[in-house]
Amino acid sequence: MTNLVSLSLGDHNFSPTPFPVQVLKFTKLNWLYLSNCSLQGPIPAEIGNLGELINLELSANNLTGEIPPEIGKLNKLWLLELYQNRLTGQLPVGLRNLTNLQNFDASNSS
Repeated sequence: MTNLVSLSLGDHNFSPTPFPVQVLKFTKLNWLYLSNCSLQGPIPAEIGNLGELINLELSANNLTGEIPPEIGKLNKLWLLELYQNRLTGQLPVGLRNLTNLQNFDASNSS
């Protein structure tokens, strides 16, 4: 599946699980929808390696910790949804590098 460009696994009642690191190998992804699928723990820094992403939706999970600064490498990103998680800390400075970002929602977090 190395040529996969769109992955949508959200809105399923999966057992609680950490962020699936296998997804981070799909470097051609431009659409990643993992909202509301029982993810828990931190967002891995390697998310920054998915440089083709234009859409990243991780909302309504149980993600914790800070938004990794590596998200600032996703310069094609148009939509970033992180709302309804348990994220903490400050927004990473690198978010200002996301000049294509038009939709950002990190509401209802810690």
